[in-house]
Amino acid sequence: RGHCIPQSAMGAGADDRITYMRPSSPLQRWSHATNSVARLHRALGDATVSAIEVDVMADGTGRRAIASHHSRHSDLTLRTFLEECVRCERPVHVKLDFKEMDAVRAGLPEVASLAKVFALRGQCVWLNADV
Repeated sequence: RGHCIPQSAMGAGADDRITYMRPSSPLQRWSHATNSVARLHRALGDATVSAIEVDVMADGTGRRAIASHHSRHSDLTLRTFLEECVRCERPVHVKLDFKEMDAVRAGLPEVASLAKVFALRGQCVWLNADV
C-alpha cells in the first residue's frame, strides 16, 4: 500500500492522519518514466494524469538526477522534479524509484525538505528502492 507521509512527522501541531491510496487505484492515471523536463511538463500539463513516476540515480557529480536505466544523464534533477510537482496548480502524486543506495541517502533529505508542502496539498509520495 502506498501512503502519504504522516503529518505527525511534520512537527508540532500537525494532524496525525495518514491518507492511504492504492497505487493501482482505478482513479489513478500514471505518467511512467517521466525522466526529462519535457516529459515532466507534458505530464503536469495533462489534466488526466494524477500520479508521476520517476527513476532516481546519482549522475556522477553528486546531483540526484532523474534518469533511466540506459543513461545516468538527464536535464532533470530530483530537486527540480519535486519543486515542479508542488508548484503545479493541481495536486499530483509522486512515486520515486531509487535505483541505487547513494541516491536514496542523498535524495531523502530533499524529499523531507518538501514533505510538509506535499502533505498540506494532499499529494502522496511513494518511495521505492530497487537497490
